[in-house]
Amino acid sequence: MHHLVANVPLIILAAGQSTRMGFPKGLIEIDGKKLISSHLEHFWKCGGQKIIVVLGDSFAQYFPLLQALERKNDIVTIINDKIKLGPFYSIQLALKALDPLTPGAFIRPIDSAPLSSDVYSLLTSNSLMLQKKVSIPTSSDGKGGHPILLNRLFIQQLLIIDPGHSSYRLDFQIRHLPLNEISRVSCDDPSITTNLNTPDDLVTKK
Repeated sequence: MHHLVANVPLIILAAGQSTRMGFPKGLIEIDGKKLISSHLEHFWKCGGQKIIVVLGDSFAQYFPLLQALERKNDIVTIINDKIKLGPFYSIQLALKALDPLTPGAFIRPIDSAPLSSDVYSLLTSNSLMLQKKVSIPTSSDGKGGHPILLNRLFIQQLLIIDPGHSSYRLDFQIRHLPLNEISRVSCDDPSITTNLNTPDDLVTKK
């Protein structure tokens, strides 16, 4: 369902300080390719179009790579200068940049492993998916992974949450949703639950 994926932008969260990795996680090299490049190219291969990348203090290290991409005009970069507010602030910055009529948005952290299958089309395999506030790829053992799909109604709700709120996190907001507003989509791609947070994770992945 590439035509549905094309209407839904991808938000990549890359503003973290990567203290455990020791350098920007998006610049990790896997199979001869930078991690952020793998995420971008896979989304485009699956029929995706617009991508919003939220960067933090290490933005200058990403810019040369992003500017060298053939489809650089399909990328919007946003700088989060308040990274102490956490990743949810990055999400809000990106959501504010969306067209109000956008049907939804995919969210994925930069440190999620490269996908080996078209999870984007899986999440949009039925237009009814976008009637659910969130769709989550889920492994056979019940673990939710990334990317996740937010619909427009949920996006509007997330935009009005104040940074001082006790539930100023996306996982908290999802947890508060009624079960009938969440779609858990079975997915056999092991990458959806694999994160690359430390050098040890990187060695294991390689």
